[in-house]
Amino acid sequence: MGGGCYCCTEDPPESSTPSPQPSQPRPSRPPRPPRSPRPSRPPRSPLPPRPPRQDVLSSLRRTFKDNYIV
Repeated sequence: MGGGCYCCTEDPPESSTPSPQPSQPRPSRPPRPPRSPRPSRPPRSPLPPRPPRQDVLSSLRRTFKDNYIV
């Protein structure tokens, strides 16, 4: 085992090593299959116009009195 030249026994010095190819970026996870489109629902009917707040409060009070006799 004399200190001979770097023949095929050992790795050649780095200078003669062919530059390693730039490691390709690993392909990211395969894209998920697109979700099955949901059955298109008809647009929600717009809410009926709310009565003015005072009416709401008075009606609430009325129902409250009807349900729970104060």
